[in-house]
Amino acid sequence: MQGIVVRTAEPTHLGGILELWRAAGHRKSATDNVESLAAVLAHPNATILVALDGHALVGSALPAWDGWRATVYRVVLHPRWREHEEIGLTLITAAVTWLRRFGVETVSAPVGDTAAAQLLWKRAGFRHDVQTHRFTHDIDPDGGER
Repeated sequence: MQGIVVRTAEPTHLGGILELWRAAGHRKSATDNVESLAAVLAHPNATILVALDGHALVGSALPAWDGWRATVYRVVLHPRWREHEEIGLTLITAAVTWLRRFGVETVSAPVGDTAAAQLLWKRAGFRHDVQTHRFTHDIDPDGGER
């Protein structure tokens, strides 16, 4: 992962995030626009993390806390970077770390049904909850794992 930096997105990244999601083949939702992503960045309980190779945006994650549940959305790697699993793992770890500030005990994520996506989340310490169709991970709000 040499040269890759994971950090909070800036407003100048928003168009690139949308392009990343398109390139990765994510189904477009009603909130896939610059205005909605800017609202995420302005919200105190959500953010967008980006993985950058220099100025090239190669991955994203969107951690959010709604006051009840912590969720990580849109862990996406650019198709040319998908074989670099460590970038995805770093994005997931950074998202969980970001969510710890709220004292959350469980983090969940909606995960696609591809074997590669599910394996990535399992390697990150998440388990598949068949009842909710999400991957979940219990954390100790004081920083340890459970």
